[in-house]
Amino acid sequence: MLWPIERAENLSHEIFQMLNAKDAISRAKSYIADVFSEEKPTGVGLEEIEYDEQAGAWIITVGFFRAMYDPNEKEYSRLLAGPKFDRTYKKVTVGQDGEVISVKNRFDS
Repeated sequence: MLWPIERAENLSHEIFQMLNAKDAISRAKSYIADVFSEEKPTGVGLEEIEYDEQAGAWIITVGFFRAMYDPNEKEYSRLLAGPKFDRTYKKVTVGQDGEVISVKNRFDS
């Protein structure tokens, strides 16, 4: 079956996006692990992915656990209880060149 030129161009664009999705996810996860390394993130993983055609960028939600301390808690209580590990979600925007453009809190609109 022959495909119309427009459909073939769209198909190649879709294939290009699919091939880049894995690289964009890998880049986003590595970036989060690096940027938040002082907080020792664990369980860094993909939560959501979306391609923004208008911006030509991937928007990837990455979730991870990091130690959180209550600033109002007395220091000796913190030592006894230890940190709380809350799941954090970040929206990472990755451009077509593989560079991270932004990192935002997931629930910001």
